[in-house]
Amino acid sequence: MSSILIIDTSGDSASVIMTENERMLQSITNDIQNEHAAFLHKAIIQLTEKTKPLNEVDAIAVSAGPGSYTGLRIGMASAKGLCYALDRPLITIGTLPAMARAMISAGGYEADTLFCPMIDARRMEAYVAVYDSNMAEVVAPASKILDKESFSDIMKAHRVIFFGSGAEKWKALIQNEHATFLKNVNINTSLCLITHEKYKSKDFTDLIYSEPAYLKEFFTG
Repeated sequence: MSSILIIDTSGDSASVIMTENERMLQSITNDIQNEHAAFLHKAIIQLTEKTKPLNEVDAIAVSAGPGSYTGLRIGMASAKGLCYALDRPLITIGTLPAMARAMISAGGYEADTLFCPMIDARRMEAYVAVYDSNMAEVVAPASKILDKESFSDIMKAHRVIFFGSGAEKWKALIQNEHATFLKNVNINTSLCLITHEKYKSKDFTDLIYSEPAYLKEFFTG
């Protein structure tokens, strides 16, 4: 039996999750993006008081991005600090595959449907990837400037489900019978599943060299 603390501060909402094997014991969520830093450590304390102490967890997992630059740095730094202090392994999880896994798990799709999670990257840019129903990567995670021709080749042969915080502005650009737009999905369950699959296969991330998956350069003024 394994217990893992999962930290996700990659998006508009932030969550901390305590798991037991693949099961989510409890989670705490914050929906105000600019409060993720203030929320995180208080939430971890509250969560461990209600579930189990930190010294009993077997690993720390964190959403590595893409997503909010500040959120990613907050989550990664906190996860690495806990791993170092507790001498536990670090597990990193891609946000886009976690989103796709959650949507695919909902079921009810045709076999050749493709899934495109989209995270808003401001203006007409989004972080995107495309997966088939078996989670095989059709388009690798990337930062993409959206225009009317984006994904046109894929949509000639497949129905594509677009979802996530970047999907709404893409929906306003196109009209294609093979494009379906759905609401955002809660990725907490898929984070639990992916985390424990990685834990069982000992797919750990180097604590010193791990860093967020920004997908594009960030700039400071």
